[in-house]
Amino acid sequence: TYITTPADAEAAIAVGAVDARNRVLSFSSRGPTADGRIKPDLVAPGGAVLMADIRNGTYLRNRGTSFAAPLVSGISALLLQIEPHLDPAAVRQRLRSTATDLGPAGPDTLYGWGLVNALAAMGTEIPETSASHSPYPNPNASGIVHFPLLLSDPDEVSVRIFDITGTIV
Repeated sequence: TYITTPADAEAAIAVGAVDARNRVLSFSSRGPTADGRIKPDLVAPGGAVLMADIRNGTYLRNRGTSFAAPLVSGISALLLQIEPHLDPAAVRQRLRSTATDLGPAGPDTLYGWGLVNALAAMGTEIPETSASHSPYPNPNASGIVHFPLLLSDPDEVSVRIFDITGTIV
C-alpha cells in the first residue's frame, strides 16, 4: 500500500517502472509514503530493458525497477558531469522538474513527477527539424560507430563524445 524503506526516505530518488507504452508495470512500487508524501519521484523504462549479460558477453532483456533505477542513476551521473556543483537535492529537483508528466496533471503516487527525461534535465534538445537514427553497428568490435543525422542547418553542428571514464574525446 505504501512505498517503504529505503525508497521512502526524504532524500532518496524513488523510481517506478513503465513499459514501452509508458504504462506503470504491475510490479512497480506505488505511493504514497506512510506519512503521505508523493513517491515514486520518477518512472523509467523497466520492462524488456536491454542489458549486458556478463556470463556470456551477449545482451538480454529483463524487467524490474532494478533496471529502471540504474537508468535514472546514469542520467544523474551525466547531469553531474555537466554541472558538478549540483548537490543531491538539486539533482532530484532537476530530474523532477524536467520529467514528462504521464498521469493526471502534476505529481501523483503512480508516476511521481513523470518519465525521466535525460535531454531536458541536461538542457539539451534535439531540434525538431533533425531526424536521428540509431547508432550502428551497436555493439561492435571495430571501435567505429556511425551516428546518422539529418540536419536542417549543417553549419551549426556541435558534437561532444565521451569515453567510458567520462573524459571528453
